[in-house]
Amino acid sequence: MAATDCSCKALLQCYDKLYKTHNYADLTIICGDVKFPVHKLVVCPQSTFLTNACKFGWKESSKNEIVLNDINIDVPAADPKLITHMIYYFYHFDYLTDEGASGNRTYVPPGKRGPEASSPVTHALMYAIADYYDIPGLKKAAERKYDAVVKKCSHHSSFVESIPIVYSMTPDSDRGLRNIVVSTLGESMHLVGGQALNAIVRETKALAFDLLEFNFSTACPNEGSGTRRWHDADDC
Repeated sequence: MAATDCSCKALLQCYDKLYKTHNYADLTIICGDVKFPVHKLVVCPQSTFLTNACKFGWKESSKNEIVLNDINIDVPAADPKLITHMIYYFYHFDYLTDEGASGNRTYVPPGKRGPEASSPVTHALMYAIADYYDIPGLKKAAERKYDAVVKKCSHHSSFVESIPIVYSMTPDSDRGLRNIVVSTLGESMHLVGGQALNAIVRETKALAFDLLEFNFSTACPNEGSGTRRWHDADDC
């Protein structure tokens, strides 16, 4: 196990050098006025979108350039700040939301990082970006971070602000962040109520339906526990 850990650490250090120096970069991702020199061998295996862009002869591929545009009205697919986090993830299998952390090209080992200035909004946006560019690893990381920060600040306005993002920027079939939102609201409605949340519920039919379904599903008492949880109707 120790040898494996050392190998993984060595690989991450190599990736970090490539991230910081751009040595051997063979692809440029362009986002507005920002250019990101990257390595196909690193980014393409992690993103089906980028694989297809390089493989199937898009006009940008002949120049080894991919221009990201906000062609999707629901997802800010060409937001430089979010793309900076995405590029950082490719090389570190994580992203940081400290101010400027993912863009300073200085790798900090996970065990030595300070607390993140995390925002549910940022993680919801990163989840949407990961879904749009088909980056499964980033999607899981964003879901994990969103869940962790929501547990700490479900009473905060930033959680409420993240809800429309969750419901507008991912497919209805994608339950990753939606289940977190619904469970949090169902269990903590007294903490996060208010005009802002009420307006969101009224405007977001899918959320209203999910909350109704959650309330019905939790009508069955959870034996041995005072907390609510998801139940199937057959369990009643």
